[in-house]
Amino acid sequence: ECKLKSTKYGEYWCCIEEVERILKNFGPYVSAVSLYRDKLLKPVAKYCGTAILQRLHIRWLRDGQVERLITKLKSIFQRMLALSFHGCHLMTLVPCPSTYIDCDSLIELEIRHSGHCAAIMRNTFPKLERFTFIGNTMFSEEDEYNFSDILPNFLLRHHKRLTTLNLCSDSVYCSSQLMEIIINKCTELTNLTLDSWYSPRASFNFSHLNNLHKLRKLAVVIRKIDHRQL
Repeated sequence: ECKLKSTKYGEYWCCIEEVERILKNFGPYVSAVSLYRDKLLKPVAKYCGTAILQRLHIRWLRDGQVERLITKLKSIFQRMLALSFHGCHLMTLVPCPSTYIDCDSLIELEIRHSGHCAAIMRNTFPKLERFTFIGNTMFSEEDEYNFSDILPNFLLRHHKRLTTLNLCSDSVYCSSQLMEIIINKCTELTNLTLDSWYSPRASFNFSHLNNLHKLRKLAVVIRKIDHRQL
């Protein structure tokens, strides 16, 4: 019987073979994995497929690697409770089978500094309670300052259970539609962070946040004035 309680192991300090050896012995007891390399997909899928793995951190995968991960780890995604993308770049903004994530158990989703992540945000996670978005590359690099309906629609599909919402972007306040959805639909929120790199481009009355009766923690940050507005 394995009595392993908690261990942190960084794969970037050793070779792939060493990581595979560790997963072969302890894979069924691993609850969280950080994936930095495409080469780790096979051993994770092989040795963690029947594990208690519930948290997956995906970092710096690009050029189709994210899509391959989603396809390769399909069975693992189905029981995932927490999922984060950091510094990743998907190949397409358009939803396709390789960007469909079957994560009906997912409670927490984080997207940090990841390009073309709109394809991820077109998924629906029925039990989602905590969502974090940080970065200004949700859209194409040619039009990164253009706010679209992707984030508002994502919140409309998930507002009933959402208790924590963290948004940090140059365009947090650019959409009155987004702010109206937060105020009028996300009524279960207890923690809200609105962190913008520029001053609002759309008029918004922050006093309306009083409508969020369950709110216990509020952080509103505007880092600098956008001189393009002057």
